[in-house]
Amino acid sequence: MKSNEREERMQFVKTFLHWLNSVRRHWGSLVTSGTLIGALGIWQGSGHYVRPSVYWSIGTVGLLVASYRTWQEEREARLRTEGENYRKAQQERTEAQRKQQAELLTQYIEEGQRLIQRCRSQKELVPEADATKWATETEQTVAEVFGSTYISRFRSGVGIPMGAAYWPNIENRLVDGFVYVRVYRLQCFVDELRAK
Repeated sequence: MKSNEREERMQFVKTFLHWLNSVRRHWGSLVTSGTLIGALGIWQGSGHYVRPSVYWSIGTVGLLVASYRTWQEEREARLRTEGENYRKAQQERTEAQRKQQAELLTQYIEEGQRLIQRCRSQKELVPEADATKWATETEQTVAEVFGSTYISRFRSGVGIPMGAAYWPNIENRLVDGFVYVRVYRLQCFVDELRAK
């Protein structure tokens, strides 16, 4: 406990000395430069008497202004640091959210790929209801992640390369195409999330 108290005292002294040095630096620049000091120097240099109380007043006001400038400087530095920390935390939250969204969409991709695999390997009909249910759930997630404007992209087969596939049951071709388009689009969406 004593070492902790000692560390706190040392930190206080260090902080105080830093503040005092900053005030000294500001005070020095205030009382050795500026129009008022220059005019006072010219006035005294031309043979006029300047009372010591004027110098004391300048020094005192300079000390007050130097204290204010030090406070302002430290406040701006703290606000800058807090802003940077906030942006960094916000960015980390956004990245974590995007990663989570990409993982969720990837699960839908995997479910869609299983449906496609069923269409291409089973002789029995793959129920269209299975594909529709998957697509509906996926659309809801796409709308939550990207907004409703992505639904039309999710459904569109425009620009998607189509390859040759074998279907043991030709009836499964429609379900296969329905799901294939959406799986392809989902992969594009996941790529968009990861690229941000």
